[in-house]
Amino acid sequence: MKKSLKVCLILFAFVLSANAQNEDKTCRLITVQSIQLDEIGEVPEPELKDRIGRILEKQKEIPNAQIYIINNGLADEIKKREKQIVELFKFDYRVTYVRCENCEAFSTELWLVPAGADPPPFSDRHQTDKGTVLRNPYKFEEIGQVSDRFLKWIMGEFVGKIRDDESLTGYILIEGSEGDISAAESKILNQEAVQKINSGKIVFIRNYNGNSLKMELWIVPRGAELPPPLVVK
Repeated sequence: MKKSLKVCLILFAFVLSANAQNEDKTCRLITVQSIQLDEIGEVPEPELKDRIGRILEKQKEIPNAQIYIINNGLADEIKKREKQIVELFKFDYRVTYVRCENCEAFSTELWLVPAGADPPPFSDRHQTDKGTVLRNPYKFEEIGQVSDRFLKWIMGEFVGKIRDDESLTGYILIEGSEGDISAAESKILNQEAVQKINSGKIVFIRNYNGNSLKMELWIVPRGAELPPPLVVK
């Protein structure tokens, strides 16, 4: 009996220790993979509306996710399908249309891309209205007041995404009081990971709105249009 009790106490202590070590990291769930939720061929318009509607509901479960709509087929088929979708739904900047003309059979692929995940796999023949664009700006993470330990970890992850890719720039939007913004920016600049990269790789956007501190970490490819939160008015 005493031996069993001793084993239980050791296991309990181990669990407490593990939880303490992971305290900062377990307070959030990171989904890091793009998810293909559907692929639609030639279908009646009511079915098209129903199936895309399900994707929009899925996006509500992951608010920071983007939707990629990849249309494959002949130019006329793609143009018609895009027009159908635009008329049925009003999308915001988080939706990217991608075309692959003369690419396999006619179909529409619907992808959900959570913040921090890589976009769907593309070939050189995939294009958007702005030319060949394989990535859109996306929000990597959103945080408020966090511990120094967590800030060090998340900035290491953020910098790791942009460090070795010359086409990517990190944008950090900081909202709050003047004092909170100044303190948060100073802490970020003092992070070891940040100090090891070119200063031009990270751009700070400040919004002195007097609210509680909020920081949004964005990754923006070269030539991409900045999403509304990062546009300085």
